[in-house]
Amino acid sequence: VPSAPGPIECSGVSSEKVILTWTAPTADGGSPIKYYTLEKRETSRLEDGVAYEFRVMAENMAGIGKPSKASEPILALDPVDPPGQPVPIFVNKNAITVQWTKPAYDGGFKITGYTVEKRELPAGRWTRANFTNIIETAFTVSGLTQDISYEFRVIARNSAGAVSIPSEPSDPITCKDNIIEPRIMVDAIFKDTVLLKAGESFKLEADIAGQPIPSMAWTKDGKEVENTMKLEVRFTELTTILTNKDSVRSDGGEFVLTATNVGGFAKHVFNVKVLDRPGPPIGPLKVSDVTADNCVLTWAPPADDGGAKIEEYVVEKRESSRLVWTNVISGLQVTQHKVTKLLKGNEYIFRVMAVNKYGFGESLESEPTIADNPFVKPDPPENPEVTAITKDSMVVILFVPIRGRPAPQAKWSKGDGEPLERATIDNRYENTHITVGKLVRGNEYVFRVMGVNKFGVGEPLESEPVIAKNAFGEFFVLLQ
Repeated sequence: VPSAPGPIECSGVSSEKVILTWTAPTADGGSPIKYYTLEKRETSRLEDGVAYEFRVMAENMAGIGKPSKASEPILALDPVDPPGQPVPIFVNKNAITVQWTKPAYDGGFKITGYTVEKRELPAGRWTRANFTNIIETAFTVSGLTQDISYEFRVIARNSAGAVSIPSEPSDPITCKDNIIEPRIMVDAIFKDTVLLKAGESFKLEADIAGQPIPSMAWTKDGKEVENTMKLEVRFTELTTILTNKDSVRSDGGEFVLTATNVGGFAKHVFNVKVLDRPGPPIGPLKVSDVTADNCVLTWAPPADDGGAKIEEYVVEKRESSRLVWTNVISGLQVTQHKVTKLLKGNEYIFRVMAVNKYGFGESLESEPTIADNPFVKPDPPENPEVTAITKDSMVVILFVPIRGRPAPQAKWSKGDGEPLERATIDNRYENTHITVGKLVRGNEYVFRVMGVNKFGVGEPLESEPVIAKNAFGEFFVLLQ
């Protein structure tokens, strides 16, 4: 009988078929080989599928020979599509970096690695270029010869052990130092504004190309970005990543990535917007039209709306002697509000907050304000005194101040309304006095004074009677 055939090799494995090849027996037993008999057996049932082993036996006129050595166990799996054609992203006189795309179909299992093969043109054979597993879709092949052209191809492997056929070979690539202007390549998501909520993290990524290898820099607001406890910038030869953790509103803005070499420069602007609660309304928080029981508050919208529309304003108040704030109004749509139901004489502090869909913003506080009427009726003055009496003149002195809001102004007149000479103020003694002339000798005169302002007229007070002659006259002193 024939000897055993050579080892079985498996290829073209799928979930439905496999291609088996072997070599003929070294001895045919003195009679030509007529048939081969194939056998298979299940070696185990795995989570990823069923594993099989195969063996083959040759048969001649004398009978069936010994079986071959069993094949390695194989899984009946769908094939993995080949990766995309490799393209160069970096070339110098001794190294070439190629990049490719993932297989269109991974055979139903995650791609776990790639093998890169190279060959020297025009007639070199394919040899493996990597000696460790490649996870990414780019690889730098070093140790190449200057001015020699090469082709590259890539093979994918999935977690079930299925291996793709090789990709389409790259176009011929020659090892030499070329000057290539930098390029920055980013995912489509980075061409629009990156939106995130306060407290979340963001990551900005880019691939760089150019020859010689470009230098890279990140800037924000014209200043170079530096690593902090929450922000980290990392560079490799041809990639860069900027990561920011626990983002707040101020972490957003324009991040500019530049890549520079002797061939020129490239830049990409990443726009990041952190959505948060609003900032404080623009102050001051003006308190106007104050009376004993109400006032009017006025403010301006926040400079920073938190990245969302201001939905309402909330106004609160507290007495200066207390720490607890109480609500005045919520849901306010305008930047002015009349506060009512204040207690006369109490001192109040007011605050206002803007609200967007992310919450309450920082507050803007007013200065302390006393709830009181803006005008106060004058208090009664002190009794006027008459001095420097002569036969035809006298000096009437009114000691000040007469209290009231606004402060009364001195205005003098006789009882019949005829105005007297204008009062002069003696600042040395803080009194108001007027010299009354053209009096009739022997007449008796009484001077009356009242405080007058916009809020009303105070109670009058009179001087003691003063005789210039027997007749009786009466003069009035009005302050307003």
